[in-house]
Amino acid sequence: MKPNTIAEIDSYLQKLYQTFAYPVYSPDRHHQAMTQNICLTYGEILTPSLCKLLDKINPSADDVWLDLGSGMGKTLLTTLLYTPIRKLISYEANDQLTQIIIVTGK
Repeated sequence: MKPNTIAEIDSYLQKLYQTFAYPVYSPDRHHQAMTQNICLTYGEILTPSLCKLLDKINPSADDVWLDLGSGMGKTLLTTLLYTPIRKLISYEANDQLTQIIIVTGK
């Protein structure tokens, strides 16, 4: 059953992601990423704030959502659940976060 309210979406995402450990900071990994011009800082917009933004945009099913630096995919899932948008594109440079997106999408 698809979550319908912001609170239901937020609860759904919390349950879905509770099994995943956020990537652990590693000085070596950080240095390697910096030499490739990749920033490993992770932050996310909270579900209620994203939903407010989506309400203001008022997207249609014909729109495309592009998420650069998609992290663990929470913005993509929220957008998919909260809006009529059905074409979502994401890009994440951090391999650890990309693996979480792949597992979540299965």
